This record gives sequence, C-alpha cells and structure tokens, in this order.
Amino acid sequence: MKNNKWLVLSFSLPAKSQAIRVKVWRRLQAIGAIQAKNSLYVLPASVAHTEHFTWLAKEVEEAEGEALFFETEAIRYLDDQAIMDAFARERDAEYAGLDEELHAALALARGKDLASLDRELLSTRRKCGRRLEAIRSRDFFPSGKGTRTAALLHELSALLDGRDTDTAPAITTLRREDYVGKTWITRQRPYVDRLATIWAVKRFIDPDARLVFVAHDAKVDKNQDAVWFDMPETEFTHRGGRITFEVVIASFELAQEVPAGLVATLRAIDLEEMDTAPAEAAGLKRLLDGLLATLRDDEQLVAAALPLFDALSATYKP
Repeated sequence: MKNNKWLVLSFSLPAKSQAIRVKVWRRLQAIGAIQAKNSLYVLPASVAHTEHFTWLAKEVEEAEGEALFFETEAIRYLDDQAIMDAFARERDAEYAGLDEELHAALALARGKDLASLDRELLSTRRKCGRRLEAIRSRDFFPSGKGTRTAALLHELSALLDGRDTDTAPAITTLRREDYVGKTWITRQRPYVDRLATIWAVKRFIDPDARLVFVAHDAKVDKNQDAVWFDMPETEFTHRGGRITFEVVIASFELAQEVPAGLVATLRAIDLEEMDTAPAEAAGLKRLLDGLLATLRDDEQLVAAALPLFDALSATYKP
C-alpha cells in the first residue's frame, strides 16, 4: 500500500494558559486531527491542513508556549493503516452520536401529525444536517458509517416534508448512457431547481447536453426526441414532494456523488423554506437572484450559475 504523507503537530503550554489550551484542543477536534501519541496530533498532509497547523502553532507561541509541526511519510510504531483506522474510529463515534439523535427525532416525527409538527423538529433536522456535513468534511478515511447516518437524515427529511418513503411514488432507475446526446428542454429564465437539474445533467450525465429554453406556456411535445423537465407532465418534474433536482438524483442514482447538504440547500431555496434552511442557503439565493437580475440570456445564466454549484458542492466534501 502506498504511504500517505502526514502532518504532525506537537505543542506545550504553561500551566496558566488553560483557556488557550482548551481553544487549541477544540480547534484540533474541529479540523479532525487525531491524537496519536501523548501530545502528538496528526492530520493527512494538505495545503489546508498545513495552514491550520501554522495558525495553531502561532497561537501557542503567542501564549508563551512551544509548538512544532512537520510533514512525514512515516510515524514510527504506527503504520499508515493504523493511522487511517484511528481516524475512522473517531469519525464513526461521531456518526454514532448523531445516529442516536436522528433515531430520537424519527421516533418523535412518526408520533406526530405532520400538520402539527413543531419547529423544534425542523430545527433538529437543520442542526443534524449541518453536523453531518461537518463530520463528513473531516472523514478523511470513511468506513461507510456515514452512509447510514445520511440515510437516517434522509428518512427524517422525508417524514417532515411529507415525503414518507413508504408512500412516495417509486422512481425508476435509469441508465446514464441512454441520455447522452439528448436535448434537454425546459422553461425560459431557469432558476434554482432548473439550474440545479442542469448542473446534475452537465456534471454527471452528459457534459455536452444541448439545452433549449421555451416559453412558460409551451406545450410539451413528447414525440420529439428530447428530454423535457421541470414542466407539467414531463419525465423529470416535482414528484411525491421531491423537487425536479431530487427526482433526477434518484433516477440516475447520483446520491453518492451529489452532497446531501447541497440538495438540502437547493431544496430549501426552491420551496421557500428559508426559516429551516442551511445557513448557506441565504447567500446562495442572493447570488442566484443577482444572476437572474443581471443576465438576460439563459445560456449565460447557466454558464454563470453552474460554477456556483461546483464551488458549494466542493465545500461539503472531505
């Protein structure tokens, strides 16, 4: 097995510096570092992690402590697999704690009338979604436990959105290769859901897909060799409480490639559920509103919006 490169941080602080000690320890937890040996903390080598350790070392030294960090390909008495297993154990423990909260929320949601769901459950979903993405961001060597946690969060969202998976319409799995070379047709002035759907098509199904934008009152011509979407009675549109973007994800089995946090953000904007939306939803909505206001050409609108989704998607990934 090819060796990884590791960053190792060691530091010491005067006894009087308890506050900074706690601050540094919390920061190490937040960035996903593990404690390998006594006061040695380890992260996989990367530019971002080097920057984290640089700032931590500076804070320690400003508090009259001593800090040292370095990059290495090997740590004596700890092979790569042992280090990776240690990372996985810590993240799995975090997933397990989140699983408990999600199970409790699911039990509460199942016992309530959907029409009378209180804001506490909606807040729980939002907080759990943020925690899941935070854990994933530091899950450098996934064991697979995060997939189960994501499924629990999806189940909770389905219940709260009235999309109980037991009653929602089944979505047929489609082959991506069957949709290569197609023309995709939707209404003019694409906004959140249609832009997100186009992003999914361009990034995961057919990068060269041709787009056509028609008037809002245009009639769908099912005899035309094209894929119509986000319009009434089309193959890909809102279904069973899912927005079109979610239907495309389910149809082409893109759940492992499209971060759950991105889906939650775009869904909240599209359905105007901003009171329970992830924190980043408000900023993304402002940017999309700005693009819609300043770009009159739909092709230019798509070209400007897709990199925004690329960038936001990247922030959810380890």
